[in-house]
Order: sequence, then structure tokens, then C-alpha cells
Amino acid sequence: MSSEIEVNLQELFFYSDEDASEEDSLLDGELLDLEPTFRDAVVLALPLSPVCREDCQGLCVDCGVKLAEAGPDHGHEKIDARWASLQGLISENDNDQEK
Repeated sequence: MSSEIEVNLQELFFYSDEDASEEDSLLDGELLDLEPTFRDAVVLALPLSPVCREDCQGLCVDCGVKLAEAGPDHGHEKIDARWASLQGLISENDNDQEK
């Protein structure tokens, strides 16, 4: 599948360091290097979650399975690493309460 992306970009290039700040682009003699400017503009225009077709739901970000084939109940239990050590306390307290 191919798609088209239209990108508008505008960049100011300076002849010498005297006129430019650190973030400004400079000409290298008579050469103009458009690659960094073009790359930055195109990367920002790309979709965050590209899909193969218009009706594609995409892939699961955790396991990579096609969401169309996974079904509506597909999911992954995510435990925040900062709270993972507390997980054992819950099961221990549950066992104590049952006795």
C-alpha cells in the first residue's frame, strides 16, 4: 500500500555564523543541505499508527497480533513496575481474611 503525504516547509538559511544563532541553518559555501530540514518535516507529518488499509484496525501494541483477528476481549494485564511488589500483599491479605 502506498500513500501520499503533503508537507509544507519553510527554512531560513544564513551565509555566515555572524547573522545566525546556534539553531539556524547555514549554507556550506554554495551548497544547501536540505536533508535535515526535509527529514524533520516529513517525520512530523507521518501517522503515529500506520495501517495497511483504510479499514484495518492495526496491531496490538503489546504482542503484535492483528486486532481484527484478536477479537474484542483481547488484552494484556499491565502491572506498573513501581507497584508490582504490592501485588503479593493483596494475595497474602486475601488468604488471611479467608481463615
